Amino acid sequence: MNNRSLTPGDHPRFAPNEAEAETVRLIFARFVHIGSATELARPWCRRTQDWQADRQGRA
Repeated sequence: MNNRSLTPGDHPRFAPNEAEAETVRLIFARFVHIGSATELARPWCRRTQDWQADRQGRA
């Protein structure tokens, strides 16, 4: 038995799983990025709403 680590190219059965895992990682990274951008934008949106309310005389 050889103890070297397998890479995706060593066996065809591993290739689809690795491709699927990479796709999941990319999708997850995209959603994490969108979530972070939304969290960063939220305080700015809140300030904008407060400013609009002040301008229109609403508190």
